Amino acid sequence: MGSVTPNYRSIDFVIPAEPNPGSAATAPPSAEDVFSLLTAVIDPELGADIVSLGMVPDVQVGADGRVVVTVKLTIGGCPLRAQIKKDVESRVAVHPGVTDVHIEWGEMNSEERSDVMLKARWNAREHAPDTEIPVTCRVLAVASG
Repeated sequence: MGSVTPNYRSIDFVIPAEPNPGSAATAPPSAEDVFSLLTAVIDPELGADIVSLGMVPDVQVGADGRVVVTVKLTIGGCPLRAQIKKDVESRVAVHPGVTDVHIEWGEMNSEERSDVMLKARWNAREHAPDTEIPVTCRVLAVASG
């Protein structure tokens, strides 16, 4: 039997250096960055993002990367609160400069609720699929009175 020569490959390992606390890679996000991240959080009931609906009146970012997001729900006992919380935390935590995410909850007053419902209705109308009735379809109208 012949001898077997092992096939070795050279592999280079790169160990990343520890980031500097003041470097751009770990700098905390701006409030605008956080608002931008939150546009990906969709209210499951209303079908639009929570920023355009006006559900996020304030975002505060600390120098240490701690982010405080104020979220106003349409009602205090909103059944989708846990889902919105999970989505907000996961979207904001994606930013490399974020060290902690805290949510302060509030409830909308009747005027704010009306504004949100108006925006939600407008979004639903604008994004509704076209209703198409095939040419071969027969329509029967019945009236009474």
